[in-house]
Amino acid sequence: MRPPPFVVLSHLRTVALAGVLAVIALCATGCVSKITGNEGNLVFSYLADDNFADFNKAIAVGARLDLQVREAGTSAVVTLTEATSDDAKVLSVPSHTATAVTVAGVGAGSALLEVAATTKSGEKVTDSVNLTVRVPTKMKLHHYCSDAASAYYLVNNKVLVPYELELDSGAAVVGYGYQPVDVTPAGAATLDGSSKAQQHLWLQLGDSAGKVTIASKIDSTTLELDVVSPDLIDGAILDGGAFATTAYRSTKHLVLVRPTIGGKPVCQANTEMVATSTTTDVCSVKALTIANDSEGVVNAWGWVEVAGAKVGKCDFNVTFAKANAGNGISVSFTVDVVALRQP
Repeated sequence: MRPPPFVVLSHLRTVALAGVLAVIALCATGCVSKITGNEGNLVFSYLADDNFADFNKAIAVGARLDLQVREAGTSAVVTLTEATSDDAKVLSVPSHTATAVTVAGVGAGSALLEVAATTKSGEKVTDSVNLTVRVPTKMKLHHYCSDAASAYYLVNNKVLVPYELELDSGAAVVGYGYQPVDVTPAGAATLDGSSKAQQHLWLQLGDSAGKVTIASKIDSTTLELDVVSPDLIDGAILDGGAFATTAYRSTKHLVLVRPTIGGKPVCQANTEMVATSTTTDVCSVKALTIANDSEGVVNAWGWVEVAGAKVGKCDFNVTFAKANAGNGISVSFTVDVVALRQP
């Protein structure tokens, strides 16, 4: 099974806290594709979720991409004063700020993005970068909690559905704002077209149970979401393998508890959950929550924080209040608290 998605800090108020601690540390410096411009004066970069080393991934026709621009060598901030494309039929430049350029794929082909900037020292420089635009021909859709074609989700939840756009060769196609899918039945889920995410679709699920199908408009790929009420939850699992079952003394460790229905996981289940340690001398635990503008404080997709006090077995219970036809269920788990390894 795939781990849940990793979310940038700007989204934390309105989305679950899924895996963010580990990946924010990684992606703060590494999850970008970058290249030095043709004149060697500036570096162009953008957020990437695959094949980071390859800057020259094609931008999808109909998609946008935000390019950060820095001074070459020093990575110092520059002030952009101009940004243009040499072929508006291939690539347009809808806007630019002092530090970034937004480009948009218009038609298949190649174009030269040219910029002018002022460095921190006051020097006026120019540079350019070659960009490619293509029409994607393949789409991949999957669930974050299951490799099956269909997976459970809960009514009224806002969820992420991972997707990838590719060419026939398998090369990745990048950009945001281009979401070539149909969601049926009508009204069962709302696709957030304003998202800048390149690796997943944001879907707001409705309040009615039933099957929701996401179908690609560019090939025959489909994915099914089995949307159900939380009162069908009848169990839970600790996801993540050995990583999930080992914590270190004097540290805080995140474990993911997924509710299940008939032994199958429920993806990104935002439902009332309480975690309680039964070995308080060994550990303390708490279910992570996150503030949501419209709903107040809500649970964060099943993440539980385990704080190891001493070496031993950390036993804890997780209770889902709305499960089991509204009667609630509690499931027990154990995490080994071990001594922190020395370098």
